[in-house]
Amino acid sequence: MRFEGNCINSRLKNNLMKDYFEGIHFADAKFTPQGTGTNDAWDNKWERTDVTEYPNFQKVEGTFFPPTQIDWYYQGITANTNLYNPDPFNSQLLSPIEQILEHIIV
Repeated sequence: MRFEGNCINSRLKNNLMKDYFEGIHFADAKFTPQGTGTNDAWDNKWERTDVTEYPNFQKVEGTFFPPTQIDWYYQGITANTNLYNPDPFNSQLLSPIEQILEHIIV
């Protein structure tokens, strides 16, 4: 996925990036936080079937204009093996925030 220009208030929800070199690329984009911080991660998922195919892959890459970081809420643990964690990413872009979400089955 690629985003450029004014993307303020865009919501990336329930996306699956599969077998990618760069899952999400920002090209001088303007973006707002992804998730709300109230146990509301937006369930973007990065899945790779062959981890040796792209050894220098990034889940999130690119640049914002003006340069800034945005909050990115995700579910689960901080390990980059977590499919919902945006790591590895360009550290100039994101401030990832782990959300432990409880799923209640009734």
